[in-house]
Amino acid sequence: IPALGEHSVRNALAALAVGKALGLEDTVIQEGLLTYRNAPMRQQFHELPDGVLLMDDSYNASPEAVKVSLDVLKSVAKGRTTAVLADMLELGEQSAALHYAVGKHLAEIGIHRLLAVGALSEHTAQGAVENGCPEVYHFTNNREAYESLSASIEPQEAILVKGSRGMHTEEIVKQLLSERT
Repeated sequence: IPALGEHSVRNALAALAVGKALGLEDTVIQEGLLTYRNAPMRQQFHELPDGVLLMDDSYNASPEAVKVSLDVLKSVAKGRTTAVLADMLELGEQSAALHYAVGKHLAEIGIHRLLAVGALSEHTAQGAVENGCPEVYHFTNNREAYESLSASIEPQEAILVKGSRGMHTEEIVKQLLSERT
């Protein structure tokens, strides 16, 4: 299947089971799986100069979706890994703990650098720092995060951009693409 991550495999297996249950021929199911494409701003990869890989997953964010995207980032990286993570909104009373858990996961899987954006992402930064992420920065808005990121990208770096819809992290992606392509 033309998608990365364990979650994509599980989704493909579910689609296969539904196709079989509906009586579709194997070749029809196979064609559907082989022609799958991620929706815009959902794990879309862009190759930039100097071997930089930008993973645009800016459409939305939940704690589990962010962790899955971090795992995918780690799996495709050839060099330094950078996660630009903005606030995950509408998480209720558990928001601080859920943001912290994302930062902890990021550090545990060995992401090299976190650029956290927004007030809630301070908890993500805290989780990353307390669990050993070597570089952690916090910004109040996308412009600040973009300026820092743009000035410090290394050759062969793999970059993930993700945040809740209301955080408009696609702005960071658009600026990177317009500057570097």
